[in-house]
Amino acid sequence: MPESGWRLEQVYSHDGDGNERLPIEEAFAANRAEAQSGLSKLGILRLLGWPEARVSMRDSRGRPRIEKVDDDPPPIYVLKCKPSCWRIYFHVAEETQEKGEHSVTKTTPQARRSGAFLLLYVVCKKQSKRDSEDIAHARRPLQLWQRGHVRSKAFLLPTR
Repeated sequence: MPESGWRLEQVYSHDGDGNERLPIEEAFAANRAEAQSGLSKLGILRLLGWPEARVSMRDSRGRPRIEKVDDDPPPIYVLKCKPSCWRIYFHVAEETQEKGEHSVTKTTPQARRSGAFLLLYVVCKKQSKRDSEDIAHARRPLQLWQRGHVRSKAFLLPTR
């Protein structure tokens, strides 16, 4: 399958000592035993691109793996990695062909869509109910990113 033109990016910040804080990488590193399932789903997400991933990614019962978390703008989605514990919250930052800039608003359909899946928050939990605190944990870095208070950088999937 050819590359989709989509990237994975993670929001990052700096701690009081100026060290990078990479919460997505840190979450996967803290639970290495379960990490591979979440990382492989991210690889599929990147490979398919948007909106193809939202349509195509389904669990064994045919239910969507990707859901919009609420109706607040800008939209945040969750990728459920069942049967593993991972829930990956992300924002779709599409790029316009003309400017090559991230857009946080809805864009018009184009011949070739591209952009980034901006990874906002990752949590490993087994309960099935979505938690409003998880949504708040995801929305905060998105708001800071939109205001330019935090940045994003490539999230590189490990190679085997």
